[in-house]
Amino acid sequence: MLAYTIAPAIESGVFDSVIVSTDSEDIAAIARHYGAEVPCLRPAAFAGDTSPDIEWLEHLLTELRRQGRTWDAFSLLRPTS
Repeated sequence: MLAYTIAPAIESGVFDSVIVSTDSEDIAAIARHYGAEVPCLRPAAFAGDTSPDIEWLEHLLTELRRQGRTWDAFSLLRPTS
């Protein structure tokens, strides 16, 4: 399922980068195989079925800023939607 989201996002040319947020090393490896970046793993506290998006998103954006990354806009692409 992940590949069906990553590949079209990359091929679209709309995004400067495609970044995956996950708490799983296995999913991170799959994401990287299909060309996405996984700059950090999501803490387990932000990876539950009922975790609100704002928690993991804030964690990821903070980590990207720490790495010197900037952006004008972003989009959430969900493999399950």
